[in-house]
Amino acid sequence: MNWTAKTLTALVLLMLVCGVSFAQEAARPDRGATLNRNYLASDIENINLQNGNVQLSIPLAALPPIAGGKLSWTVSAHYNSKIWDVLRTQEEPAGTVWLPYVVDTPAASGGWTIGGAYAVVFRNARDDFDRVQYDLSSGLSQGECDLLNNFQYWKVLLVTPDGSERELRPLDYASYSGSQDFLRGYYSTIPTGSAMRYYSLDGSNLYAKISSNTDWTVYMPDGTRVIQTPDGVQRIQDTNGNKIKIFTDANGTHYQDEQTTNREIRVVYDPAANSGQGRYRVFYPTVTGIEHYIDVNMGTTIVQGKTHPVDDFDGINENICQRTASLYTELPVVRDIVFPQTEPSQPQRKFAFSYNSDTTENTTSEVNWVCGVNENYTRAASIGWGELSRVIMPPGTIQTAAYTDYSYELDHIHSLLSSTDELANTGVSQKKLYHDGISDTWTYGIGPSGSSVTSPDGSSLSEWRYCATFGEPGCSTDKAGLAYRLRQPFVMTEKHWINLTFSGGDNIGPGGLISPFNPVVDYEYTTLLDANNNALKMSARKFQYDYNGNVTQVVEYDWFDPALVSRDAQGVPTAVPASATVLRTTNSSHYNQASSSTSTNVYAKRALATGTPLILNAPRQTTVGPSIVRFSYDGQAFD
Repeated sequence: MNWTAKTLTALVLLMLVCGVSFAQEAARPDRGATLNRNYLASDIENINLQNGNVQLSIPLAALPPIAGGKLSWTVSAHYNSKIWDVLRTQEEPAGTVWLPYVVDTPAASGGWTIGGAYAVVFRNARDDFDRVQYDLSSGLSQGECDLLNNFQYWKVLLVTPDGSERELRPLDYASYSGSQDFLRGYYSTIPTGSAMRYYSLDGSNLYAKISSNTDWTVYMPDGTRVIQTPDGVQRIQDTNGNKIKIFTDANGTHYQDEQTTNREIRVVYDPAANSGQGRYRVFYPTVTGIEHYIDVNMGTTIVQGKTHPVDDFDGINENICQRTASLYTELPVVRDIVFPQTEPSQPQRKFAFSYNSDTTENTTSEVNWVCGVNENYTRAASIGWGELSRVIMPPGTIQTAAYTDYSYELDHIHSLLSSTDELANTGVSQKKLYHDGISDTWTYGIGPSGSSVTSPDGSSLSEWRYCATFGEPGCSTDKAGLAYRLRQPFVMTEKHWINLTFSGGDNIGPGGLISPFNPVVDYEYTTLLDANNNALKMSARKFQYDYNGNVTQVVEYDWFDPALVSRDAQGVPTAVPASATVLRTTNSSHYNQASSSTSTNVYAKRALATGTPLILNAPRQTTVGPSIVRFSYDGQAFD
């Protein structure tokens, strides 16, 4: 491959849902390429404009489509700079009245994955918020205490190879409906051998049949299936029956074209290689039948000298206090990726990587390891919190290659003062690309309701979003996190969002409604601007959809006067002016189209056995008592 500086310079804006953190839900930031987000994208890099995650996907080897097909698979090295989750543990002091408090714990979760497949994960609510035993002193009824103490609650997630997560919800069961907000959106039932129907609600329109976390099928809108069988084999199957087979044996993990088994990529991990640091070796065949390999050499970086606040109980004063906790974590990282020899007498091409925790600096700060007892703490602290700080591109030496340096919001900050959630919220603040003896700099300002990017030429890009803090004035309860305006030099794009919530869909979540639920843009407005960002003229497109997310109609309007447009509280246009001229209307129809929210053709309502819609003669009714959920189908009740 001819790697040049353009690998990290060509910026393309993509529209690809964020794990919004609520009061007592774990902070799990977006990773990978999720839907309904703006990204600045180049050949191998995506930067998430909502949370500042730097994602790299470096292709290592690929199975191209067979003749007449489209199904392919690329084995890549995936990186996400969102290293940290923040998990919650509820504690209750012994021998006191009901006085629980919450301890926040950083947990490393991002970073590198090599290759990978899809996975279905059953995440217990205790993995997010580990609650204590509840009794009547909590003020809850006995029935509510029984619901909390005697049942486990779960979320089901589809995790993709790049680290992104898509929540799947069961169609035929109701989520927790008690008084404790932290369990909203969790379910007391998960599959234990019998298949259950699941659907996505982030706009990906996925349908799944899940019998266990090792026996499931996910159906994608284009007809592609991901099939996991209990023998550990995963198959990616297209509508023509072509399959990519993924399995692991003593010879490594195989990515195999099942129609022609001699076409395969094999990934082998050797923990003893690379001086005991570990190494992935990616084998692939060439047209001559000779097997070549790419080495992914691992290493570690240590995050040290960092502190963060945690809540505790002051037994002397009998109140909740805040003390200091320290953080020391050894993270596995990729140090370099070495490609095969391709040019005689020339060194092998490679990527090389550095991290902001590779070096330290001396620092002193005030801490209180015990509540109320302050002291100064002097130590050597990592510059950053473990994120990728430098990428040297092939040929792989800093003297001959282009390279990129990344800076992050928490670099040189060694003590978190307000909240441990700062770890999950931190993002990239600057990128510098060095090439041809010069450097280009991008700066990023990532905020809760908008972001901005300044490019090397001084031009700027600005994004406005609906804020995601439920209950606060001006924050949306059905569009949280969605971008409604994007302004670049001389052009502005504005989007009006709606939710395609189908009948029977569950959008309950902590803090209020899960927001959004299958969001789509029904109106998109494009405005031409002058050099001072004054609106010159505007055009629009109107979209209609079915409840499977398919576009059924597009109406395109000619340019009109921006002054004729009415706007809502956020300044988003609410309608196309009646005087606007329609240029063209395009209508489309789709197989098994779901024209209404109650349609049995909705993607989530397929029958388990056949994949066809399930038609009930009577509507589902749900009655929730202190500890009972009752479902009624065709006059038969099931508790």
